[in-house]
Amino acid sequence: MFPRRDPLPTLIERRAGERPEAPYVLEGDDVLTYSEFNTVVAEWAEVLTAWGVRSGSKVVTILPTSAAALAIWIALARLGALEVAMNPAYRGDVLRGALADVAPDLVMTSPHADALADLPEQRVRVEIVDVAGHPQPGPDLARAAPSLTQPRDHDLATVIFTSGTTGRSKGVLVPWRQLADTAWWSWPTDGMSDADRWYSPWPLFHVSGKVGPYTAALAGGSVVLRDGFRASEFWPDVRRYRTTLTILPGTTLNFLYSRPVEAAERDNPLRGVYVAPLPPDPQAVMDRFGIRICTAFNMSELGTPIVSGWWPSCPTDSCGRLRPGASALIVDENDEPVPVGEAGELAVRSDETWGIMAGYIGRADATVAAWRNLWFHTGDRFRVDSAGNYYWLGRIHDSLRRRGENISAAEVEAAVVSHPAVAACAVIGAPGDHGDQEVHAVVVADEAVTARDIWAHADDRLPKFMVPRFITFVDSLPLTPTRRVRKHDLAEIVVGLPRWDALDASTESTGKFEESHT
Repeated sequence: MFPRRDPLPTLIERRAGERPEAPYVLEGDDVLTYSEFNTVVAEWAEVLTAWGVRSGSKVVTILPTSAAALAIWIALARLGALEVAMNPAYRGDVLRGALADVAPDLVMTSPHADALADLPEQRVRVEIVDVAGHPQPGPDLARAAPSLTQPRDHDLATVIFTSGTTGRSKGVLVPWRQLADTAWWSWPTDGMSDADRWYSPWPLFHVSGKVGPYTAALAGGSVVLRDGFRASEFWPDVRRYRTTLTILPGTTLNFLYSRPVEAAERDNPLRGVYVAPLPPDPQAVMDRFGIRICTAFNMSELGTPIVSGWWPSCPTDSCGRLRPGASALIVDENDEPVPVGEAGELAVRSDETWGIMAGYIGRADATVAAWRNLWFHTGDRFRVDSAGNYYWLGRIHDSLRRRGENISAAEVEAAVVSHPAVAACAVIGAPGDHGDQEVHAVVVADEAVTARDIWAHADDRLPKFMVPRFITFVDSLPLTPTRRVRKHDLAEIVVGLPRWDALDASTESTGKFEESHT
């Protein structure tokens, strides 16, 4: 059994003493052992101290996923400082709003970050970091002896900004206990060992990027860091680095599955994938790639309260059951629990201290609103069945109203994506003929499939009022760095694109827009 409670800096130092020559971080052709990585952390602590970082300092990092960025995070924790991880693509008002919430003492960024042009006006010290080089404080500063400590469960591990699919992003204050629970529960731990290697192409400014290095240290294994997911590089990377476990958002796995079958694709070391949501036919995916699949429900604010275990431990359209140490209610608009089987908002609590976020940095109003009646309100629609399986039905505000019926966009998307030629789908509302909304499916699909094919597939699986009226093909969906669809951007993107209309029998459309009519 792995140590559950220890913050990641403590785990790394322990592994450096227990297994100093064991590999921990792989990046490109470089391999850092636990001992070597711990040394890099100490070097960065010296540099940060030379830059004036002390216990209580707030340091914004705007860096690409890399061993250096990981070491900087751990070094800040060892100094008692707070890392505030931001998206390197932030700029303009988005960046200014985030920095205003944080009021940082230092900003560390790479030479190529989009944010760089907007930073000078912020009146904050900025240090440009070459993540490919060795830590250096610069010619005008000498290395300084840092005052190192080890964080405790209640200390803040990081600030993670929510993806901002709608509304303004908020910075989540994440305690070490919450992050440890997230890493511990993200995969079923049965059979996990120090021989496992995690593939982590996800950003370190999001929980998905933090989990790989954390779970690897819990097991005493190793992690492969890549700055971004690329479908063409995924299987070659898996074979090259001999990776055994990874996280794949549902859209990513669907895209991999929609690619032509290759004779050697089962010849890979990957044995387990955490995917959310589950694909329409998990068994077909597992058989094709020779892997196991698990799922869960989590947010930046939570510690993975709902988990599935290896499929088929829950129904395909479920995200699992409540794990030990977490409590949940499904409530109506007045926070009254709804009957089993009925839909409502998921509200969550941790049975243990510091298992859920400590608030939103600089946003006391948003913190109070989320924590009303002593429950954290997720903003997600759920139902639970009599067996305790939880079903995600979409965001509370990601729904449409058509002919007097409320429609979950997530349910329509699931039906469309179950078509074997569809790689991804996002459903948005379109103005209807009588002031109502119509269901508009925006689809990434094979070239040969037609909109009528997809419509017929959905018509076989959905109530009539939920079947899309409009279908538009796109080459890709606009995604946040954590692979969530930016629907507010998508609505603008599809304006002017060819749109198939189910009420116009003369129209036809394919994945490459042939014979399309508005």
